[in-house]
Amino acid sequence: MLWGPQQEADFNGTIQSTIDLHHVKAVLSINEPNEQGQSSLGPMDAANIWKQYLEPLRSSKNVRLGSPAPSSNPNGVTWMQSFLDACNGECTVDFITIHYYDVNATGFQRYVRQYHDTFNKPIWVTERACQNFNGGPQCSY
Repeated sequence: MLWGPQQEADFNGTIQSTIDLHHVKAVLSINEPNEQGQSSLGPMDAANIWKQYLEPLRSSKNVRLGSPAPSSNPNGVTWMQSFLDACNGECTVDFITIHYYDVNATGFQRYVRQYHDTFNKPIWVTERACQNFNGGPQCSY
């Protein structure tokens, strides 16, 4: 995963050999760009990173590319739409990656469906936990 801008040099220096050595078929991208304390990127900056470091891997290494992975913050869908707009058709997203942290299984189903219906792409849930980070009730055993 290209986590964010502070990892660009490491990612760029190792991704090609990692793909070859481990027969990687899919590459994940930017971690929770809609969150302070995570990669915390605006859609335009994320699109520029994508075009420079990720998009070239599709043709040179024949890998599928996963979208930036927003948190379950309600602004995630809007952030993703803005990212795709900022790409201006130059970012090939093969699947949408999402993270979900909350205590409600029905809410999780709605969340996944919302992303699928909005972007009409396969969904990969790459982080999920029954954990409330908003000060509300937590999961019971």
